[in-house]
Amino acid sequence: MSLRSHSRAVVTVVLLSLVSMKAAPATPTGSMLDARYEAQLWTIYAQTPSLHACDISVSVEDGKAVLSGTVEAAAKKALAGEIALRVAGIQNVDNQILVRADAAAATLAVENSDSDGVDDASIRNDISSKLSWSKWADKMTVRVASHRGFVVLRGIADDAATRDLASYLASTARGVMSVENRITLAARGVAAAKGEAENLD
Repeated sequence: MSLRSHSRAVVTVVLLSLVSMKAAPATPTGSMLDARYEAQLWTIYAQTPSLHACDISVSVEDGKAVLSGTVEAAAKKALAGEIALRVAGIQNVDNQILVRADAAAATLAVENSDSDGVDDASIRNDISSKLSWSKWADKMTVRVASHRGFVVLRGIADDAATRDLASYLASTARGVMSVENRITLAARGVAAAKGEAENLD
């Protein structure tokens, strides 16, 4: 190979190397990923009707999310923690959010402004849809009533965890001001109760 050909080949290799280096995407560092997770959580909380008005702070370090602030109900604290756990990349959650009754007034004032355009029929339909499409639907039969955003749940559930889940799902519906859970536990299970009702028909 001539010197000119050799030089041309070297230049080509160098240029290709430079292009490859420029095109290669930068690998996110740990701090960059943590910042991304924080931003993702902030966005989700801001778009969640039952949480966007709450005083919640988020800090992520090495894949561990620390939640702090105050909410007016234990269900909202649990919801914030559950959302964080479902974010891909979050390994564990330290939920330090405090539940304080006096936080309700501040949250209610903000939620009132957002719920003006939501009628009770829409609230009932939204909650009923959430309950019927949940994977626990077979474990509960629930009737939903709503008056100006104040929701009452009636019916039966297999266990206390399912009953509490119904409250949580109802609280996430847009326009909901509060949830009163009057669901009772079925002695023989919801499936058995449904079967008996069908036999009577």
